Amino acid sequence: MMSDFSTTNEAQPATPPDHSYDKANNTDNSHSPTNSRRTVNMSISSSSFQDQQTSTNESHIRTSSSSIKSTQSAKTQDRMSKLNLLKDLYDQGFITVVEYKERKSQIIDEVTGTKTRSTRSDSRLSSRLSSQRPLPPLTVVASPPPDWSKIREETALKHVYDIQSKKWSTSTVKVKVDSTPFACGGLRKCYHLHDCTSPDDNYVAKLAIDPFEDVEVYFIDVEIQMHSKEFAVKFNQYNPPKKVDFVMAWLLELVEREGKPLCGVETFIEGPYRKHNNNFGYVSEDERSTPQAFSHFTYEASMHQVLICDIQGVADLYTDPQMHTLS
Repeated sequence: MMSDFSTTNEAQPATPPDHSYDKANNTDNSHSPTNSRRTVNMSISSSSFQDQQTSTNESHIRTSSSSIKSTQSAKTQDRMSKLNLLKDLYDQGFITVVEYKERKSQIIDEVTGTKTRSTRSDSRLSSRLSSQRPLPPLTVVASPPPDWSKIREETALKHVYDIQSKKWSTSTVKVKVDSTPFACGGLRKCYHLHDCTSPDDNYVAKLAIDPFEDVEVYFIDVEIQMHSKEFAVKFNQYNPPKKVDFVMAWLLELVEREGKPLCGVETFIEGPYRKHNNNFGYVSEDERSTPQAFSHFTYEASMHQVLICDIQGVADLYTDPQMHTLS
């Protein structure tokens, strides 16, 4: 290969003249081979600098991306630690059931970037609850429905939510409630219930473990379950291998009792009870695809605005779900 400065008769590409001026010698160096070499070397150095700068920028981007992922992972671990600590505080009786549920929802919102519906509407309730002592141990006896002829009948107000009109209606009914709960969850204790207007059916009455729990929670839980039932209808329209459903739910106000307590009511489901997923990303190890498919369906069918999870029940008849929303 010829040098850039070899003498040759071959025509060279025309280049703009270099009008650099050597002040020391008071001469024009525009055609000096030494000056041309300096120009070429400067061009190479400039190109090399740009390559190095590009490489540095790419490395910086990779480092920044890795740093961001590391920060996000640390934040997630920190929030999960907070959840574990919160559960310990609740188990040891330092916070009430409602405070535990409220703070847990706030942490979940931070992790998922969603907003769960508030379960507390009166700020004064928080100070009232914080002053309460730990609740006494609860006696639970797993048993079938009792002999209803031995249980006292009482009057109650039945509150039903209509998903189409988005309104509540109220009627008066006669019911009988067992005196001892047959099961207990994290927030509610479950009693066998007998509706005197429907004697052939078995029902479950769910009362809050904490007697000071905000009554708004009951109404929200029923609304969520009815909205979930509506999503189940849409899901089944696609003819999945296994169809799903949610049990009907409503409220009873036990007006003859002190404080007129509320309780959630739904049809009693017989069979092995299973939880398929929850609010924290848990997925059951049971080889069941339908519950997870339904949760994903609610996200897609709502245009990524809603995710229904905490799917649980008997077979594919579900109850007590939770709903995450972006608004």
